[in-house]
Amino acid sequence: MSKQLKRLLILLWSITIIGMIALRCYKNPVKAFKSVRGIFVFRKKMNRFNKLPKYYYANKRYYMTMNIPGFPSNAFSQFIRDELNHILPFNPNDHHLQMAVFSVTNRCPLRCLHCYEWERLNGTDYLSLDQLIQIQQKLEAYGLRQIQYTGGEPMMRINDLNELIKSTLPTTDTWIFSSGFNFTPENTQSLKKAGLTGVILSLDHWNEPDHNQFRQSDQAFKWVTSAAENIVKADLALSLSLCPSREFVTRENLTKYLHFAQKLKAGFIQILEPRAAGRFKNQDIELKADHLRVIGEFTLDVNNNQKYRNYPTILFPGYHQREFGCFGAGRRFLYIDSKGDLNACPFCQESFGNTVENDLNPLIEQLKSRGCPKFGKALTVLN
Repeated sequence: MSKQLKRLLILLWSITIIGMIALRCYKNPVKAFKSVRGIFVFRKKMNRFNKLPKYYYANKRYYMTMNIPGFPSNAFSQFIRDELNHILPFNPNDHHLQMAVFSVTNRCPLRCLHCYEWERLNGTDYLSLDQLIQIQQKLEAYGLRQIQYTGGEPMMRINDLNELIKSTLPTTDTWIFSSGFNFTPENTQSLKKAGLTGVILSLDHWNEPDHNQFRQSDQAFKWVTSAAENIVKADLALSLSLCPSREFVTRENLTKYLHFAQKLKAGFIQILEPRAAGRFKNQDIELKADHLRVIGEFTLDVNNNQKYRNYPTILFPGYHQREFGCFGAGRRFLYIDSKGDLNACPFCQESFGNTVENDLNPLIEQLKSRGCPKFGKALTVLN
């Protein structure tokens, strides 16, 4: 079977699953068809696929993007139900929180140049394991589908991470956003056993000295490569996250990074633009129009050109923000900082209240009403 045919069959399988969910939700074939079509039109625009989407296989699931649960799974079915309700509401009272970025610690062995937790870095942990679980349960009760544990370096709390992951519902996917620190074979296998879905490793350059300089550690690059090997062996999903400087953004560097990501067997590359927050606060570091154009053209090429069909899919959230508005601020995702405070996202840190001390629902409603300070309110319905 050719890879092109296999991709087509996987796509048809996913459409069948989504169609069956839509029929159960609407009890009406016309509405079901319209909503399913809306999902694929919307996701095609978001992920910038002009042809058949690429799929990444791990954990006995197929993933089109790391921000959508892989299928078949309970998490995928619940996610699709939420997306259908976004596009053509059948239950206006349902919540649609798809993802939370959840900082479980402010401790970290690195001093990265772009750290958004810089002002709180390496203090004492504010939240106990019981409080972390309490916040997580509130998020799941609101309708959460995916958690990305971050920090600091979340692997500083490896034992607590295991307990947090074990305590999640079957409809919740869990990812760890890490520098690669502490991903020993034993720790990786314990996280797999606990139910971890995948890992997002921060890699900011394909060249070892440059990545180490950015992370201010001569061990940083080795942590990533060693962690990637252990993650793949454990059959966990693997993504890389790149924060590109202006100097990095050339077609040559992006291509070399892509080849290195393929070598590590990553399924996705997430490109996060540097923001004037945290350690970059009040600095002139944001990418210019020419840099964004280079990244945008590269994303389109890699995601659609047949010569890259066996390479990772590129995710470029900055494109989504400019095209559709921000999906954060409680619309589709939000950020809980290491104190348990609710924020729009890691780069828009303005507390809307503490999630340990307060009921979550009014805090999120207030956050949604305010929207993203930079990109405005997210679109909730596809026209």
